[in-house]
This record gives sequence, structure tokens and C-alpha cells, in this order.
Amino acid sequence: MQNNNIKILFKMNPKFRTFGKGSFLYNLNLENKKGRKSKINLDAQKATNFKINIENKIENKDLLIKQLKEENKILKLENAIAKKVSALLQLKDSLTKKNSK
Repeated sequence: MQNNNIKILFKMNPKFRTFGKGSFLYNLNLENKKGRKSKINLDAQKATNFKINIENKIENKDLLIKQLKEENKILKLENAIAKKVSALLQLKDSLTKKNSK
């Protein structure tokens, strides 16, 4: 579609037939190059953002793993304390039974 429009412009207006700096074709080519560069920059920015997002997710995952490990340690300590308290209560009960006899 765009090529057809350019051909029509060439036929209708002689200024579009000139070549070199400042000509219609030269400016059109510059715009296309700028468009490619901006697309490349946009793609690079998207790739960078994607990489940053992945790194953030990895950091969040590492923090979550660390947090879960700490919670697991706390649970193990609570279980160990509960076992010791239970053992002490059994010892107390057995001592009170011996003393009552």
C-alpha cells in the first residue's frame, strides 16, 4: 500500500523525483531507519525489563526459601521444647507417685 502511494506521488509531483539529501526518498529512508532503531531500542528495553523481572523473582524466591527455613527451624525448636516439657512432666509424675508410696 505504501509503495503504491509513493509511486503515485512520484508521478504527480516533480519534487518527489529528486534524490540526495533533503529529498523525499532520503527523508523517508531516514524515518524508516529511525523506526528500526527505536524498535531495536524498544526490544532491548523489553529484554532488559524481562531480565530484571526474572532476577527479582529469583530474589523473592530465595527470600521465601530463607523465610521457610527459618520457620522450619522455629517449628523444630518448638517441637523439641514440647518433648522436653512432656518428659519433665512424666518425670514429675513418676517422682510424685514414688513419694506418695
